[in-house]
Amino acid sequence: MLQRISLPAVTGQNLNLVDEVNDFIDYGQQRELSPLLLKCIRTGGVDALAAVQRLYEDMYGGMTFNTELKGPAAVALLCWRERGLDALVEAAQRTPTFKNQFLAVQVLSSLASAYLPELLLGLAGSDELLVAVRESFQGNEALPSLARQRLIGYILALPTDDDAVSSAGFVLSSFTLPPEMGAAKELVAALASRWLAVSKPTLSAYEELIGLHANDEKQFQAFLTEWPQLLDPMVMQLWPEPDLNGAKSPDFVLRRTDGSYLIVEIETPQKRLVTRDLQISAEASEAISQAMRYRSFLMQRVQQASVHFPGMRDAECLVVVGLERELDEEQKRVLALENEHRHALRVVGFDWLANRAEAIRSNIISGSVTRRRIRMT
Repeated sequence: MLQRISLPAVTGQNLNLVDEVNDFIDYGQQRELSPLLLKCIRTGGVDALAAVQRLYEDMYGGMTFNTELKGPAAVALLCWRERGLDALVEAAQRTPTFKNQFLAVQVLSSLASAYLPELLLGLAGSDELLVAVRESFQGNEALPSLARQRLIGYILALPTDDDAVSSAGFVLSSFTLPPEMGAAKELVAALASRWLAVSKPTLSAYEELIGLHANDEKQFQAFLTEWPQLLDPMVMQLWPEPDLNGAKSPDFVLRRTDGSYLIVEIETPQKRLVTRDLQISAEASEAISQAMRYRSFLMQRVQQASVHFPGMRDAECLVVVGLERELDEEQKRVLALENEHRHALRVVGFDWLANRAEAIRSNIISGSVTRRRIRMT
């Protein structure tokens, strides 16, 4: 999860610096930008970081060519390394204008590919500024990984897919030089993670649905139809409430990217999973029976079923009922044993879907595949 940076109050020794930034935003000329950024970089510390962040974030009264002022400041933030990247993201989220989003995505995707966007620095017209930022860039081997994490986290945190596509699309069209192709690949990969992982706003909406409508199955049917990645992160096709021969209708049938199938039966979060006397509840048992009946029905007619469900040869089942966080340790053991002894079927709570999605989202943000060799003795 992206951490919001905490900037302390301005100290007396940096008061003049803050005044200079305020005056520049109100009355400054472009030729004054580079000396001001250099002064902030040389001063260092959180007050100077806050000053550069403001030079990037402010819209300068909406003037047309404010990118020439904002762009160099956005790149100069990396002189504060990890805290600078956090400041870049924080400002774009706090003031989500098109230019702030554009610059944040452009800078993060460039840095993730180990490419310094020197063209943005060039807008300040100062070789001295370029050298100062380049030294910070070249001396930080961890920077690409840190930038990649924040790029993915930023893309996943955007409220809608339209916001993500819009932000990424304009930046991709700006990458025209051969050295920028690596940045384009990083951005495409970050955008793809939007569909592999469930975004933070979606998870928040799901938790809110659990809290407000715990006994409304239709609302969960609609939500999971909209966000089937909660049911399975590898979903490729989804059939909500398919009509099986006019007599049977599971809540969902989905096809994964590997071609395998999953039959899903949902109840509601309000229903029990395990009783106080350590038995699978009647509601869960009924849902299990229904899911298995649907599976048997399709497997007995696999040739006919494959006409409507391409390549179906077998199917697993998932039953979603209740909330696992409401179970005590003994009840959790009962549920674990139930799942261990079932073939091709798993019973989970609605919160389990959210917890898995959050784990996937966090792991995608954290970085690439790690490789380790071990020897057990």
